Amino acid sequence: MYKKGFTLIEVIVVLGIIMIVGLMMAYSYTNSLKLSKDLYLKEQTKLSLIEYINYCADNNMLPEVIEGDQIYKELHIDGKNLYNDGITTKFTTFFGPIDINTIDIYSYNGVNWVPIVFSSATESGAIIVQGVHTKISISYKVFGWDYIKDRRYNYGTTMILSYVRPTIASAVTDDGVDVPLSNINIFNAEEGRIVISSSVNKWINIYYKSPRDIIFQIYRPNVENYSFSGNIITFNSPAMNHYILVNYRTISNINRRDIVKISSLNQAMVSDTISVINNIQCLTIEGIADWESGKYRKKIGYIMMVRQND
Repeated sequence: MYKKGFTLIEVIVVLGIIMIVGLMMAYSYTNSLKLSKDLYLKEQTKLSLIEYINYCADNNMLPEVIEGDQIYKELHIDGKNLYNDGITTKFTTFFGPIDINTIDIYSYNGVNWVPIVFSSATESGAIIVQGVHTKISISYKVFGWDYIKDRRYNYGTTMILSYVRPTIASAVTDDGVDVPLSNINIFNAEEGRIVISSSVNKWINIYYKSPRDIIFQIYRPNVENYSFSGNIITFNSPAMNHYILVNYRTISNINRRDIVKISSLNQAMVSDTISVINNIQCLTIEGIADWESGKYRKKIGYIMMVRQND
């Protein structure tokens, strides 16, 4: 008895179905792999931002104002982050790399803040001034926020950066010593491993760029420019959702201190009618991470209370 086999059309249809199913599985696998990489990058960026903003918030040299690339009134105190040798005073800026042409430095003499000039400065943020100083305030500009800052203790062995394939711009020790790029060897770029041959047994701040084009930006609003009416304070710079401490005198001639949150209207409401505002202090900073994810860019941000300067 003759048994009929598959026709050519049937074979083609079956093969077509198999190919379609295979392509769907391959696409699903590729898409799942991409989603898992995107999720990993998001979590890594989120954790890096939280670590960075925590470090900023817990540091007593955090600048009073951070707006755009401009850093205002960053405080350095002897015994904490100023280093004197009897002839000169050294310190390291909190952020970097910096534009040394934008530096303004003031030294506190116990009564007034007096302008001084630096004798040496590098883009890494290593500053040297002549004389012995106990309290210094510095303002400057950074070269954007697309430089990742990693702070590592240099044991003289390999250290791993947060992101792979780094392009290192500069490095500086906590005590104001610039680390030459010639002393930094990228041991394994794919793993982000580097070796620094100098400044062993010191904390080093390393500034570098990542192929992922990641931005970690810190923002602390200027709350010194404002107007008020009744018990409402309106700010000129964006400060929504930040907390402030307001020292003011009421129309009843009572001195008050209120901690309030700035609203979405960029206004703050204190508990009594204002006669005179003595000063306003921002109690928070904002950390923003912006990174490339496929064809799009993603952004997350947090606001955190800070340690107050001494």
